[in-house]
Amino acid sequence: TDMAHLISAMLGRRPWTGAHPHHLHEQNGRAEEEEARESHKSTAPSLSVRSLRVGAKLADVSFDVHPGEILGIVGLAGSGRTTLVRTLFGDIRPGGGEILWRGQKYRPASPEDAMRRGVFLIPEDRGIHGLVLMKSIVENLMVVTLKRLSGLLGFLRYADGRDQARAMVKALDVRASGIDQTVGELSGGNQQKVVLAKALALGADLLLLDEPTFGVDIGASREIIAYVRKMAEQGTTVIWVSSDLLEITHVADRVVVLRDGVVGATIRRSDRQSFTEDALVEMMQRTQFQHVVAGLEASHAAG
Repeated sequence: TDMAHLISAMLGRRPWTGAHPHHLHEQNGRAEEEEARESHKSTAPSLSVRSLRVGAKLADVSFDVHPGEILGIVGLAGSGRTTLVRTLFGDIRPGGGEILWRGQKYRPASPEDAMRRGVFLIPEDRGIHGLVLMKSIVENLMVVTLKRLSGLLGFLRYADGRDQARAMVKALDVRASGIDQTVGELSGGNQQKVVLAKALALGADLLLLDEPTFGVDIGASREIIAYVRKMAEQGTTVIWVSSDLLEITHVADRVVVLRDGVVGATIRRSDRQSFTEDALVEMMQRTQFQHVVAGLEASHAAG
């Protein structure tokens, strides 16, 4: 057999059930879709990462992201995907390299510092790092805007916070009995919508998403994808990490493939032969596959 046949056997053929990335009607045609997807090329990068190093996880990572662009990040487990977004969010300190955000050097001291600069992470494990499950929807949403809702003497404008929570719940169609319902009682999809609502309440300019549709039903997944795309169309810079490669090919404008802590490939949507689930799997596996082949050849030679 060969790599292509193995990948095909692993993946099968799955129909895409998510949201249409640009909500375009069929009659608009492919040309308009491609024009919308490529429009970010004419703008300067909002985020530039150069030779980023983080411990043993990231060795030399460089890429740019533009305003209104969704950059997909894929890679095998241990490739450094989560480490990358946690570093951008100030949760992990880099060992070297440079990050520029809006043309300025960017090295957040903490997640709080990152949020002050308009950066927000929707983490891989929402129940541990994204939400306080025993608290209400309104309390979870107010966490990110406490300073904004506090007056000069430190008193919390609780009524304003409740109004904000109602607006966020309505905008994202969070299915709940009300803003006072405990977040732990919500479905996984509605919990993820609350995390996204926190980013919306913060007014995030750089949105980092780590497996945002994992453990989420199809309906909620469609809504999350559609809303993130809407944020991108309004100028938000988006980095979308996912192990669902079919999802990535329908959501992202470009894809960066991480392999062993370095950028193994960068693919644009216009590269039609490479911008597929099968091709991404092969790119992710290539280094490891070559190591296995080399090992087998050495073993055979020794035998």
